[in-house]
Amino acid sequence: MAFVGAIFAARREWVGANVALLGLVWGALFVVLAGVALFWPLIIQDTRRHSRAAVAAAVLAGLLAGMTLLWQSPLWQYPWIIDVSTDLEDPPVFRVQSGSQSGGPVTIGFDRSIAPQIRTYYPDLKPVELPQAPDAALLAIGAIIRTQPGWDILGVDRSLLTIQGRIVSPLLRFKYLLVVRIRPSGSGSRVDMRSRSRDGGADLGANAGYIRQLMSRVAELKKSQLP
Repeated sequence: MAFVGAIFAARREWVGANVALLGLVWGALFVVLAGVALFWPLIIQDTRRHSRAAVAAAVLAGLLAGMTLLWQSPLWQYPWIIDVSTDLEDPPVFRVQSGSQSGGPVTIGFDRSIAPQIRTYYPDLKPVELPQAPDAALLAIGAIIRTQPGWDILGVDRSLLTIQGRIVSPLLRFKYLLVVRIRPSGSGSRVDMRSRSRDGGADLGANAGYIRQLMSRVAELKKSQLP
């Protein structure tokens, strides 16, 4: 029930990402304990034929196996961060509406203290150099984003050469912000991307995965005939 409840509540946006993930963890723990409870009558019966010490050892081994599975879950294998960028010195900037009467956009800052974690866990995340001119790259990357299931473009700024968008995960409906920035580089372009969870304290590697997904498609533009 914890699994189902966490998924249902997350999809309805009744709870944030952290609460939903904790619900999944508690659900997994419940499954382990339920398994022990299910076989407990057989274990008690078995004590008539085997020593209590052997039975206790078997129960303990089962619990340890369950806890090991929980410990090996993705929740503990990734850094507790929600913001990832290919450029850690000058990350692309999110510009969102402030909601105030002035209506001016505000920026979402990047916590530079997490840069060492990103370098350690995601050393493969790098900018992509393209032979195309920035304007052509902007159009091509926008077309790629539109083909990604669950990805939407929220705005394109031709003067800043940026694309902002949103990603919605298929199951739990977690939401992520993305921004792609293109800059002139020699006779071509340099492409950077930043992806950030809307809320939560850990992304289970999702933001890095989204960056890899898009940047691998962007790298294919090197083979195209775009100007």
